[in-house]
Amino acid sequence: MEIPSGVYDVLTDERTVIAGDRVQIPFELDHAVYEQVNKVLKEIGGRWDGRTAVRAHVFPFHVEAFMRACLASREFPTRYEQGWYPTPPRVVDEMLAQAGIREVMSVLEPSAGTGSIVGPAAECGAIIALRRDRRAARRSPPRAGRRAPHRPRGLPRPGPARLRPTATAEC
Repeated sequence: MEIPSGVYDVLTDERTVIAGDRVQIPFELDHAVYEQVNKVLKEIGGRWDGRTAVRAHVFPFHVEAFMRACLASREFPTRYEQGWYPTPPRVVDEMLAQAGIREVMSVLEPSAGTGSIVGPAAECGAIIALRRDRRAARRSPPRAGRRAPHRPRGLPRPGPARLRPTATAEC
């Protein structure tokens, strides 16, 4: 999709900070322009984090080089065009309940994306084997809870100190 001229002007402004996984605009925008900028950044995969320490659009991958390429071409691929969409938490909870994931069961997630499935599966006590996307590996840890480590073949099963399911997912 083409980057609207108002959005392009904001993102190329020397005061706009595009670094790591964040796009921060430290100056006030007209409401209509802000709505356009927000829409574009959300389509790319960002989400607004309004906490005082952050106050930026945060992405599940390092966005700097990606954003520079988009600005150079004045076009951006939406997250749907990128072929990625995070699984909603309620869908994950229903999926885990239907699969009957329990403690020490193995769960293979070959394309873990941002970890929206493996995080809750680990909370249920599953042993996770995954190949994580490089972009998503830079994201903060998944939802509340601890992640069970991958147990390679030949190692003994965990003892009584195994992770217990939390109230987050119906395990």
